[in-house]
Amino acid sequence: MTTTEAMVMDVAHQVLGKVEQVLHVWDPLVDAVAENDEWRAALMDWRWPLVGAAIYITLLAILRSACKVGGLIGPFDLRWAVTIHNFILCALSFVMATMTTWEGVRAWRADRSFEDHYCDASRDGQLGIHGLEPTSPDRMLTGRVWVWCVVFYLSKYYEFVDTILLALRGRPLHFLHVYHHIIIVPLVLAFIQAEIFYFWVGVVFNSTIHTIMYYYYCMTSLGFEIWWKKHITKLQIFQFCWGIFTWWPFPAVCGYAWNAFTKAPMFVFWFNQAVLLSFLFLFVRFYFRTYSSSSAAAGKGKAAHGKAKANKARTPSTQKGRRKVE
Repeated sequence: MTTTEAMVMDVAHQVLGKVEQVLHVWDPLVDAVAENDEWRAALMDWRWPLVGAAIYITLLAILRSACKVGGLIGPFDLRWAVTIHNFILCALSFVMATMTTWEGVRAWRADRSFEDHYCDASRDGQLGIHGLEPTSPDRMLTGRVWVWCVVFYLSKYYEFVDTILLALRGRPLHFLHVYHHIIIVPLVLAFIQAEIFYFWVGVVFNSTIHTIMYYYYCMTSLGFEIWWKKHITKLQIFQFCWGIFTWWPFPAVCGYAWNAFTKAPMFVFWFNQAVLLSFLFLFVRFYFRTYSSSSAAAGKGKAAHGKAKANKARTPSTQKGRRKVE
């Protein structure tokens, strides 16, 4: 190794050491949450998604009626509220992507088999009356990885504010938007309750895309024009395809029967497949309706402009021809 290479390696080790120190700042708080059984039980209660969805739908119905143009109130100009909201979600998504990656990789480096990482040790879990009940004491989705997955879960409730702001501004509410926010909450909770360790990869993937997406929304709310909106939709579509196909080997690799619906991980498997397939259909349809139609409209506009320009260019010669005839 040359002197230059040694210096570069030394600097890299120092930088990584500083980064590790910064990331360890969270450890006391994260450990306190992970070790509190009462908090764990309260956070994993299945009543929260039901209550949250009921409040969300009721509030949207009220606001949609009240904030229409000419309605009882509003619509309101909430530019700065939208900007702050999008900035918070952009920053939160970045923190979740970073910290879940950090803790997930640390757990991944432990002396475990591929089966442990992909299937997890919770594969004896049953679907009980009170929800998903893993029974294995040797589960992997615990501690700090579990905490950041729970932070990701709680962030899905805060994302309800997306729709509330749209309603207050008198904007149309599409089925895709509302359905996406409602169904993702119980899906994330199901993954955490089944304690499937591989879920942390999905948390990182989704949080990374949301970092980009909410950055876009934050900047456009400030008046900046950003050209790559459709590529965010492409990333989301790719995420759904990745989520569908990387889970397909799950029953075979982990030794489940395809119809083992009472097993917690298989319940989550089919729930996840159904939700992601519905997302894929709705987002692909949205993509083609939004961007293909706009491209076609732009093409028609250019064609019309070219035709008008050609007619204008031909007009003098036509008039000159008429004068000659007369």
